[in-house]
Amino acid sequence: MLLFVHGMGAYNKDYWLPWASKLLPELAALGLFLRQEDCYGIFYDDLVPCQNHTEYKNELRALAQTEFESYKASDPALQSLGPLVKKWAEAVVDSFGDIFNYLYVPKAHQEVNKRVYQVLARARAPVTLIGYSLGSLVGYCALQENPQAARSVGHLILVGSPLYWFKHGVGQHVDFTLKPRVGRFTNIAGILDIAWPQKVAEVVAGLDQDVHFLIDPLNPIRGHHKYWEHRQSLALLAQAVVRGWKQGSLA
Repeated sequence: MLLFVHGMGAYNKDYWLPWASKLLPELAALGLFLRQEDCYGIFYDDLVPCQNHTEYKNELRALAQTEFESYKASDPALQSLGPLVKKWAEAVVDSFGDIFNYLYVPKAHQEVNKRVYQVLARARAPVTLIGYSLGSLVGYCALQENPQAARSVGHLILVGSPLYWFKHGVGQHVDFTLKPRVGRFTNIAGILDIAWPQKVAEVVAGLDQDVHFLIDPLNPIRGHHKYWEHRQSLALLAQAVVRGWKQGSLA
């Protein structure tokens, strides 16, 4: 079974349908014939309400500022940006508040992970879990924190993951030196993508495959949003899924 996990922003419960409709033909071209009934999406947008609820914003801005300070301390090139830290923190929370909510608000983190476990408990194992953007952090954290749930996942695929930028927050929940207890672990990284997913391998252990390709040569923000419409991206994702299937990760 294919399970998708969405990124940040506003999503509806059927967000995964257009993703599956674009990926299934690519799988069929490689000899793996799945139906829409073999796919599903884990929905959690209602559990990370930062974009619509202002009570978290000040706390998250302070956390964002602390996160930046940790990078500044390790990179001399960032020392001169001190006066801009507050504005940067506000911009990050306004744009990436869902991520900080998931990583730093314990109740949100626990409830989102619980949603993952509930869906996995009903899914036909083994599962190929495809996490896009924030969904890649959710999948990685949730499976690291629950080895029993991870054993039902034959293949964990991170797509456009911002894990490098948020490694300090993710590191509060997981041990990067341990591979999630899944059958196979893959990272799909488009360049140029503002999330910088090509740096994931520098953070996590246990990747079985780390795929890099050019998704957009000019616009990093646009590149981050092209994975489900970019032909090479879909083809490489399909190849990764089929490779896992051939190794017995997909029922």
